Amino acid sequence: MKKLGVVFVLICLASSVDAGQRLKVYIGNVSRAEVIVQAIVEQAPENRALEVVAQSEDFYRSSMIELDGERAPRLNSVVLARMPSGLYEVTVHVLNAKGDTVARDFKWVRVV
Repeated sequence: MKKLGVVFVLICLASSVDAGQRLKVYIGNVSRAEVIVQAIVEQAPENRALEVVAQSEDFYRSSMIELDGERAPRLNSVVLARMPSGLYEVTVHVLNAKGDTVARDFKWVRVV
């Protein structure tokens, strides 16, 4: 399983964010009650935060990562632990200094 995770990270790093697409979200692993969200973010001076939100009909969880503009890492990972079973919309936002969304991507994830 560890080898699969390493291969996934290498694929993410090798893939580039398309021109005009500032953010690409991947779901790295979904295991019992745990979701790993990986986001590739185009480096830009206005990038100040990465917000990850997982929401179902009955549950909400969010996490925020501070970004340092052009010096921020391209690959950011968030582990959402202790997630109840269900279908989640996982949305990732890149925010500027004012808190405005400058990029957004999402994926659907089923936790069993």
